[in-house]
Amino acid sequence: MSKAQVHNTTCTLFEAPVYDGIEHTYSPEDGVIGATEEGFNDKTQSIRVGKDVSIICWQHGEGLGITKQFKEDEPKIGNSFGEGISCFCVIPNDNDVIYIKLETNKNIEGVYTLHSNVSGSGALIPVVSSSDDPDFYPIGKMSPEQIEDMFISVQVEKDGIYPANGALYFKHSAQSGGVEVDWNASDNLFPSNMSVKPVSEAKNYFVLTLESV
Repeated sequence: MSKAQVHNTTCTLFEAPVYDGIEHTYSPEDGVIGATEEGFNDKTQSIRVGKDVSIICWQHGEGLGITKQFKEDEPKIGNSFGEGISCFCVIPNDNDVIYIKLETNKNIEGVYTLHSNVSGSGALIPVVSSSDDPDFYPIGKMSPEQIEDMFISVQVEKDGIYPANGALYFKHSAQSGGVEVDWNASDNLFPSNMSVKPVSEAKNYFVLTLESV
């Protein structure tokens, strides 16, 4: 592989703005990286993104807080991640990244929390998201070569009580060119008091709604 090809498939994080200072380069093969373990937690100030990849960055190692996917170079991170970036993962452009969020039916009172994780390949950081959070969070990625479905756990909790507990399968979609719910596999596993709706204007984004408790 040539130097140009290597650059196209990697991302470099810099400890100073405008691609200066100490640099740290990673590829998709490195998986999810903790900046704390790598010795530069909260120090990333700019990012170079190869043309064949993107990079997902998390504010906290547990997947909490601000999350953003960069598809182009970012010369100045500033305070856009609060105290800084603690975790990240380089993703090939031909992979489908699945984003999810939790909402509740308008008749349900209070705030509920979604706990979701991927079993097997393609896992990113487990999602912990509350129903009053407007943001979507990346739960997993599917490569074009992946034949098997992606399995994610779905647990909705409030005050230690779980009104919904189950799972959901995603598969490649020839129609959208992205992913879709595999209802043949999910039918008896997804909580009956929940619904799933894809976001029409955003490929691979899904709203999970708690309809009743």
